[in-house]
Amino acid sequence: MDELLAKPNKKLEEHLLEVYNLGKEIAHTLELKKDLKKRVLIACLLHDVGKAIKNFQIRMNNIKKGQRQKMPVYPHALASLPFILVSENMLFNKPLLASAAVVSHHSPLSPGLYQGWNPPQFCSSVRKVIENLIEKTNEFKNLNTEELYQKALSINNPSIILHKGLLYQFKDLPLKDFAKVQCILHLADWLVSAGKKEISIIFLRNGNKFVLKATSNLTLRGFQKKLARMKTKPEIRLRAPTGSGKTEGLLLWAGDTKRIIYLLPTQATVNAMWERLSKIYGGENVGIAHGRANYILHQKWEEEHQREEMPLDYRLFASVFAKPVVVATLDQYLMGYMNGRHWEERQTLSENATVIIDEIHCYEPYTLGILKKVFEISKPQRLALASATLSDPLLEIFGYENLIEAEEDLWNRKRHKIKVIDEPLESGLLQAVKVAKLGKKVLVIANTVRKAQKIYEELNKIKKENEAKELNMLLLHSRFIYRDRINKEKDAMKCKFGTILVATQIVEVSLDISYDFLFTELAPIDALIQRMGRINRKGLNPPARVFIYTVVDEGAKRIYHKEILNLSLHLLKKLPEIPTEKELLEITNILYKEIFQTDTFKEEFNQGIQNIERIRKYCGCFTIDLSDEDFRSRFITRKGIFSIDIIPETFLQEAFELLEQEKRWKLVELTLPVPGYWVKIWSQYFYPSEDLGYVITKMEYNSNVGLKVLEKGNQIIESEIW
Repeated sequence: MDELLAKPNKKLEEHLLEVYNLGKEIAHTLELKKDLKKRVLIACLLHDVGKAIKNFQIRMNNIKKGQRQKMPVYPHALASLPFILVSENMLFNKPLLASAAVVSHHSPLSPGLYQGWNPPQFCSSVRKVIENLIEKTNEFKNLNTEELYQKALSINNPSIILHKGLLYQFKDLPLKDFAKVQCILHLADWLVSAGKKEISIIFLRNGNKFVLKATSNLTLRGFQKKLARMKTKPEIRLRAPTGSGKTEGLLLWAGDTKRIIYLLPTQATVNAMWERLSKIYGGENVGIAHGRANYILHQKWEEEHQREEMPLDYRLFASVFAKPVVVATLDQYLMGYMNGRHWEERQTLSENATVIIDEIHCYEPYTLGILKKVFEISKPQRLALASATLSDPLLEIFGYENLIEAEEDLWNRKRHKIKVIDEPLESGLLQAVKVAKLGKKVLVIANTVRKAQKIYEELNKIKKENEAKELNMLLLHSRFIYRDRINKEKDAMKCKFGTILVATQIVEVSLDISYDFLFTELAPIDALIQRMGRINRKGLNPPARVFIYTVVDEGAKRIYHKEILNLSLHLLKKLPEIPTEKELLEITNILYKEIFQTDTFKEEFNQGIQNIERIRKYCGCFTIDLSDEDFRSRFITRKGIFSIDIIPETFLQEAFELLEQEKRWKLVELTLPVPGYWVKIWSQYFYPSEDLGYVITKMEYNSNVGLKVLEKGNQIIESEIW
C-alpha cells in the first residue's frame, strides 16, 4: 500500500505533526502546566494513528482516484485507543486524560461509545509512522517505540477493553483537566483540517488598539476613563444608566486581553452587539453564538461571498467560543458547565477569557442560581458584570468587586415625565394616535402577545376613523416567523416620524431605539425602567412623556405576580413626576430586596444550583444524553414554559422548496416559538413533518399580526409574554 493518508490529499504523518505543533502553541498560550501540556501533545501526536487501518486507507485511495463509493469504515478514534493508552501509561500513568480525549475526539464520551465493534486491521507501516513521529518530537524521544508498538497490538479489540471499565474511568477523570486536553486537541485538529496554520483565529492581538481607534472621536465620560485605568483588575462591576456608554467602557477595561466573551440575554441583543463589535475588532475576529446563529452566519456568508458553503472555522469556531471575540447568549456560556455538546471547549475557553455579562438584571432566580454555581466551579480569568439597574441584592449574590458607578451628573439626568393612570391601556390609544399624527415616534407596550395584537388592531381602527393614513403602524412580538420578526425589528429601529410601534417586553433589552412617547401597561419597576430606556435614550431632549396604565388583565398578573405589580405601583406613586435616574435606581433596589427575600425566589435560585450540581455529578466527563427524559428536563438554563419551534402551514410549500434547493438552513426563517403544551391542548391544529424536522400548525398566520392565538371555551390561553 502507498504512504498512509489522513485525508485524500494529506499524508497521515504530516497531518499528525501539524496538529501536534498547533496543539503545542495553543497549550503554551493557555499557559497549561507542564504535565498537562505533555498529555495534550501526546494526544495531538497520536490522535489519528487509528487511520492506519486497511479499510480507511482503501477508502482514502479510492477517493483520491475519484471513486467515491460508500463503504463502512472502522472508527479511527477507537483504533487509535491502544496506541494512546499504552503511550500514556508508559509516560505518565493515570489519570488517562489523553486516552479519553483521543477516543472521544469525534464522538463525545457516553455510555455506549463504540460498543460492539470487532478488532481493527492495521497496516504494517503503522510501526514506521509511530517511529517517525516520536523521533521528530523533543518531548517523547525517550519513549520506546518498539515496546509501544507491541503492547498496543496486544490489545486485540479496543471496543472490549473500553467497555470493561475503562470508559467509566474516563467518566470520573478530573473535569477541568480532561476538558483542557480535549479542547486543545479539537482546536488543533479543526485548524489543520480548515487549512489554518496560525492560532490567531482563536486569540486576539492588540485588542486595545481596536478600542482606542473606535473611541478616538468620543469625549470619554469619567466612569469610562476610570475603567480604562483598571485594565489590570481581574473583576469589575459596572452600574451606569442606559445610553451612557457602558459598552465602550467595558471594552476599554478589557484592553489587550487575548479573548473576549460578551454575554447578553436575547438573540436580538446578541445580533446587534455582534454587528457592533465586528466594526470595532474586524469581522474576521468576532463570532456569534446562540440558537439561531447558524442561520445568521449562513445568511451573512451568502451575502458577502455569493456562495453557500461556509468554511469550518466560520460556522464552528464561534459556536464553541473559539474566536478571539464571541458574542453569545448567557445560555451558551452556562451550557459549557452543564455538559452540553462541546462543553469541553466552551468551559476551557471561557475560563481563559475576559467574560462580560451585560444586562445581568434580566435573569430569573433559577438562571442566577446556575450562574452563581458556575462561578463557584470556576471563574473566568477576568469578569465584568454590568447593568443600568445593577441592584444591591444582585451585588450581594455576586460580589461588589471594584464597583464602578457612573458619575453623578448621569444619575441626576431627568429623561422622563411619568403619569400613572388607573385605567387600562386601551384608554390611551386615541391619544397615542394624536401624538403620532404630530410627527412623533410612539411606543406602546403590552404585557402579553394577545394583548399586543388586540391593541394593534384597535389602533388601526382608530387610524382609519381619524383618516390618519400617513401613520406608520408596526407590531412586534415573538409569535412572528423569524424572517418577519427580523424585518420588523429593522423597521422599528429605522422608523420614520409619525410611527406607532406596538410591542411586548421584547423591546426592553432587544432593540436599540429612541422614541418620543411611551404608553405602557403596568409591569415590575425594573421592566418599566427598561421600557422607559427606549425613549429619549440619551437624554438629549426634554423629559419624554411616559403614561403607565395600571389596570391589567389576569394574564399579566399570572406572568408578573400580583404582589410584585402592587409593590411596583406603590413605589411608582412615590416618585416625583420627573424622576432622576438615581431615584429610579433606588426604587429598583427596594423592589429587588423584597423579591429576593421571597420564598419563591429562594426556592428557584436553589433549584438552579442543585440542578447544575446534579448534572455534573451524574455526567462526570460524559456529554449529557438528551435522549434521557430526566436529563433533558434538567438541561435548561431558564425556567418557565417549555417552547417549541413550529412552521405555520401557510409556509409549507416554501419550506419544501428550500429542501429541494438544499437550503435546509433557511427553514429557520419560517419558524416561530409557541408553548409546548399548545400541541396537547389543540392537538387538532398541530402535526409533525418528518421531512422538515418541525411541527406544523394549522393556526392562522399573517405577516401583520403574527400567529393568532386560539381560545379554549371562553378563556384565552395566554402564557407567553414575549
